[in-house]
Amino acid sequence: MIDSSRSMLFHIGNLNSESQRISYQMGTGKNQDKGSEDAMLHSRIINIQDKLRVTESLKLQITKSNVINEVSDSSMEEMKLSLDSIKVDLLKGLNAGMDRSDKLALATNLRGIRDNMYDMTNVRVDG
Repeated sequence: MIDSSRSMLFHIGNLNSESQRISYQMGTGKNQDKGSEDAMLHSRIINIQDKLRVTESLKLQITKSNVINEVSDSSMEEMKLSLDSIKVDLLKGLNAGMDRSDKLALATNLRGIRDNMYDMTNVRVDG
């Protein structure tokens, strides 16, 4: 009788721990608490988590690429406008009616445009 009581208590303890594990899984939404519970399921979960990390990384890289493309497009648009401004200023400089101070101001403006163009070509996105 004592042996059967111990055996019954042992099996009841096992059933209790299994019930706790199932309650934990249902309560937390986790399929497993430990990898040793079901090795095949655990390997599939790890594989899916790895694929999710790769997918999130690819999504982040695509987002960064889109941002870089947009910055490059806007920089090129600004470059075109700067080149047009340079053309206009060069044509003004060819005017014989300009005195020395006007030409110095024009040169300063051209230097500013040049520096702005350097800044646009050296733009960095996210480091």
